[in-house]
Amino acid sequence: MALVCLAGSVRAEARVLVLSPVEEGPRPTLVEALRLQLRGTAGVTQSAAVFPALPASGRVTLATELVALEHVDFAIWLESVGLRDGKRLFALYVVGGQSGRAVLEVVRLPAESDGPDVDRTLGLKASEIIEAALSPAVLLSPQQKRDIARRPLSDPRLIAVDERRLALELGGALHAAAQRDTQVALALGLSWLFALQPLELDARLTGQLASDAVIAVPHRHVQLSESFVGAGLGLRSTGTVQLGAKLGFGLRLLGAEGFSEEARTGASRVVVPSLSVGPELRIKLGSRIRFGAEIAGEWLAIRQRFNVDGVTVADLGRFRGSAQLSLAFLML
Repeated sequence: MALVCLAGSVRAEARVLVLSPVEEGPRPTLVEALRLQLRGTAGVTQSAAVFPALPASGRVTLATELVALEHVDFAIWLESVGLRDGKRLFALYVVGGQSGRAVLEVVRLPAESDGPDVDRTLGLKASEIIEAALSPAVLLSPQQKRDIARRPLSDPRLIAVDERRLALELGGALHAAAQRDTQVALALGLSWLFALQPLELDARLTGQLASDAVIAVPHRHVQLSESFVGAGLGLRSTGTVQLGAKLGFGLRLLGAEGFSEEARTGASRVVVPSLSVGPELRIKLGSRIRFGAEIAGEWLAIRQRFNVDGVTVADLGRFRGSAQLSLAFLML
């Protein structure tokens, strides 16, 4: 483990702020372990605010700003990620007042070992880093300085697990178009999330099943059924509240039955390509749940008209608006 001089001045008692990432929550045992190990060297305070979900570099930058705003000497936080081999990766960050600098301690342990003993071990590691940074005797050789300059802010294994995630999305949508009532649709999606600092990209597959609609003129009416399958891309900011835009393309499957006063006169089924675009909002409700809201304008490649006895009853046009609310559940 390499040490970085994080504090510029030596004090009788330094101040340490413990941050709670939104995906981890408070860890009281870690705070108590730090207080025990740093007694007489530094005072330890638990932050009341939740540390937002950001890429590693963004969190280091924010923690550096908090050190200045809260008038403390160090900020520390713990992140952990479950791995496919049943192990758990613990990453302990220690940040001082130097912009863009952090010390990272990475420990790989069995998942079932996550508990007070892990907090005590990491608390001891953090106290060693802080005590070393406060010591005026800490001097780095030129080779150590070069090694630190080349070292990334986070462990590559942590990035590989955290930056690509599969999500299942469930939601409800409203569709509005000329000449018919607003339709309600059940939406289902599967998306693959990629973290591209400082943005988040997702590639998604989507499907919708809409309620039937009836369009009527005197003595005639058309009953419409509709479903949709497609794909799309979304790009948005990172953090707890995410703003962005989405682009979608797919196929609308339209079914129509025509009726006159006497009886059913015929039926038709068509497939219409479509393109949609619009803004979207995502809010992280926890480490694995996100709330989504979006609106979109959709253009149909073919203008569909349905006739009954030679009279146009339904003209679907080539544009419609929609709004959707959803919950996304991160599966991996």
